[in-house]
Amino acid sequence: MTACRMCLKRNILLPCTKFNSRILKRIDTFPKTNQQSMGFAILGIPLNTQDISNNKYTPHTPDKDSSKDIKDIKEQIINIPNVLTMSRIVATPFLGYLVVQEAYTPAFCIFVVAGMTDVLDGYIARNFNQMTVLGSALDPLADKLLVSVLTVTLTMSSLMPVPLAVVILGRDVLLILASLYFRYISLPPPKTFSRYCDVTNATVKLHPSNISKLNTFLQLTLIASSLAAPVFGFVDHIALQTLWYLTGTTTIASGVCYYRNRHQSVEILQDKMKH
Repeated sequence: MTACRMCLKRNILLPCTKFNSRILKRIDTFPKTNQQSMGFAILGIPLNTQDISNNKYTPHTPDKDSSKDIKDIKEQIINIPNVLTMSRIVATPFLGYLVVQEAYTPAFCIFVVAGMTDVLDGYIARNFNQMTVLGSALDPLADKLLVSVLTVTLTMSSLMPVPLAVVILGRDVLLILASLYFRYISLPPPKTFSRYCDVTNATVKLHPSNISKLNTFLQLTLIASSLAAPVFGFVDHIALQTLWYLTGTTTIASGVCYYRNRHQSVEILQDKMKH
């Protein structure tokens, strides 16, 4: 059988004593180009048939890696919900400036409008098929920026206690650092700075817990109440002070919950594509 392999590899199709006569008879019934194909197939030699007519043998080499490379997930990021979210981010520094200048009435009005856009962008995204991974990251980021800036400025204006501000800002800083870390480890190679900053390349998605959603609601309620307090004259009201303690407690609880359930809260989209 070895001798026959050598004959065929040299493009020689001659009667060989080591061939079974029945096999030779079968091969003779095919045209010459197909005789070689049949001979190679019988002997178990893989064959690329594209050059058979020229009497050339090209061995077939298997793919080195049959698995396909995972492509980046691109998405359309310009839509109404994302524009509304970006408008909140742009308005945040102006709100902080108004609070520092003790212009509480216009600051409170702008904050109410910002809250309405928060509700509106979520409604449009869910009901008009405009949900994006970027939007799911931008929306909580806009809330955190708004809360962080107003927490600092309200504390500077003595409308919020310093320990509560430290708890709120500390948790937000840790969450932002964690998000940057998960963004890095979820980015498929090559890990370049431009690809890392490409917001259209979705790699990770965060799933906030129920306690985190409650905490976000309480923080926004606290900010609104603190802005309204000097406007409507209830700065030292017991209800506002109770809201301080409740917000601080849920802030700590949501941070602990994020850490303990980090594997369920973070979804690596490239791992999902592999399966």
